[in-house]
Amino acid sequence: MDKRYLIYFFFILLFLIYNPYPFEGGDNIVYSILAYSIASGQGYRSIYEPDSPHHVHYPPGFPLLLTPLVLIFGLKISILKLLPVLAGVLAIIAYSRIDWGEERVAWHSLLLFTVSPVILTYSSRVLSEIPFIATVLLSIYFHQKKGKDLIAWLLAIFALYIRTAGVFLLFGYLLHYLLQRRHRKMVHLLLLSLLLYLPWFIRNRMVSDRPTYLAQFFMVDPYNPEAGQITPLLFLARIYTNLKLYLFEILPDCFFPLPQPVKAILGCLIIGLIIFGLYSSGKEYRFFKSLVLFFFLAILTWPVIWSSDRFLLSGLPLLFPFLVIGSIRLHSYGKYLIYGLALLSLLLTISLIPGEVEKKLRFFQGDEDFGLSADWQRYREACIWAKENLKPGVIVSRKPEFTYFWSGHKSILFPYSYNEEEVWDGIKGYDYIIVDSFYWSGTSRKYLIPAILKHIREIKALYKTRIPETWVLAIKRSTSQ
Repeated sequence: MDKRYLIYFFFILLFLIYNPYPFEGGDNIVYSILAYSIASGQGYRSIYEPDSPHHVHYPPGFPLLLTPLVLIFGLKISILKLLPVLAGVLAIIAYSRIDWGEERVAWHSLLLFTVSPVILTYSSRVLSEIPFIATVLLSIYFHQKKGKDLIAWLLAIFALYIRTAGVFLLFGYLLHYLLQRRHRKMVHLLLLSLLLYLPWFIRNRMVSDRPTYLAQFFMVDPYNPEAGQITPLLFLARIYTNLKLYLFEILPDCFFPLPQPVKAILGCLIIGLIIFGLYSSGKEYRFFKSLVLFFFLAILTWPVIWSSDRFLLSGLPLLFPFLVIGSIRLHSYGKYLIYGLALLSLLLTISLIPGEVEKKLRFFQGDEDFGLSADWQRYREACIWAKENLKPGVIVSRKPEFTYFWSGHKSILFPYSYNEEEVWDGIKGYDYIIVDSFYWSGTSRKYLIPAILKHIREIKALYKTRIPETWVLAIKRSTSQ
């Protein structure tokens, strides 16, 4: 079958999977607000927080890509999702034109890319993974073209501005040039990378004392700086924990969610074939091997709290060729293993289509709640009520970015502490509180509610939703505050 038909099939699946509703993970809203901050001339700031501090957590590449859409259409998530959709289109076209060695390796790898449920799903979320993948693949494509090294390098550096994990691509290039004894190119790329990336690093050090991604890498828990810096023993434990997570949970789920222990067996089979593919592939794959090596080092050493399909997704297309090579080199019937994995992926993708089609129909009929679970619907309801009824002020909430997005009020997260007084001291200077009933998180029940109950006389209830109940409260100001 011609590769073009796989690409056309990917386009069809991409359209069917498209979901116009906001993804319930907070990052997509943060990216959107950062783009709005740039578009509105406020700079690269977290404008949803009090005092609009300079943002140092996410690199600015993806928000910059979103900015033109925000300038034209405003903060409309359904429109902003067109960027990752287009990035998905660009990614598969670039993937199909990269020289993966043998033609059968290229075709079967493209097949896995085409039906991948994780790639298709994230192509409909305002997140950086798919634009990052497209940029990485374009960089590799130009790297293979004679005289296009500079374009490849610039794209690799821009990938680093989209996701910090892009460092694996730069390291891959540097190792590739070192092994080929092309020392001049290695030095040129290193100097260019420092020249173009150092401004971001220096800017962050100058404008904020908040921990950056690099600083959080060396923390035991990025969400609890008080836990301190990671020790060598804890670092080894992090690698071991990540290895188990990706091997037995995350990697097999990228193809099809199966019950244990079948899921673990599938994960071992997949990683075993990838390792065999890395071992049995020839010298022509040396560059790709270096990319896979540094990618695995990145995801295995990253803080466990962030381990998810999102981080695996960033390099998943680079694993497909070695999965194919391992399968077809293992046995002449190995290609049927690939067909089996592709079939599992396609079945999962097809199972998602009816729900996503219904979401599109309901969205375009004006139902803005349908795509959200009940707990999120109540949270959105509370935010809309706050927008229509509250005077200007800062709201303490579990999801400050969503609170700002739906209510227009600046918001801040409450302290994560079992000490009620410490939590109260962290929130009493603000104006309002939204107490959520999120199914997926118990942090409000653990930290926020005990502090509120201890100071119940200093709180006034303003609004309550239906079950699952979400409350809007006012903090009574005393003269001492």
